Amino acid sequence: MDAITYDLDQAVQIVDTESEVVLYPAFLDATTAGDLAASLTDHLGWQRLTGIMFGRQFAVPRDTCWVGPVAYKYGSIRHDPAEWPATLLPLRLALEEALAVPSFATVLANRYRDGRDKVDWHADDEQIFGPAPVIASVSLGATRKFKLRHNVTREVHEMHLTAGSLLVMRGATQLEFQHCIPAQKAVANERINLTFRTLSSRA
Repeated sequence: MDAITYDLDQAVQIVDTESEVVLYPAFLDATTAGDLAASLTDHLGWQRLTGIMFGRQFAVPRDTCWVGPVAYKYGSIRHDPAEWPATLLPLRLALEEALAVPSFATVLANRYRDGRDKVDWHADDEQIFGPAPVIASVSLGATRKFKLRHNVTREVHEMHLTAGSLLVMRGATQLEFQHCIPAQKAVANERINLTFRTLSSRA
């Protein structure tokens, strides 16, 4: 894929405190988003991982692929690192330029086959990301609901992430908030989510 053209004009500020959350609903145009989704569906090394909870094995309710220089572990789930695929490099460079981030060293790709696949409440607060990572989340395919909940006030921000949208979380977001992609049984189509992340210097 050639260099990617992007749009930062339609920014929606969701949170602006020590945490910063901004939604760019039209970061990628429809053609670029569609071509990228098709390429990733066919060429990314998707895995359906399993974990242990309360002594029982369970399947992670989505397909995943972790790209970066180190392994990534949360709970009983471990992602072994994969090399950067050529199809993701133009998007990585576009995000680094658009957001003035020196290096998005990693990306976690999630593939939701339909509305039954989901991600429960969590924060990306693992030590390898440091206390204030920049996380850039690009959505492709079906529109899915995204929820952001403050740890103390329990206030919930809800938004719909459409194909080509970019959600950026900075600052103390991972310390102050949790987020999730709830199940939506009415959603029949596939969604791919790419969460580009900065790494701690100690990782």
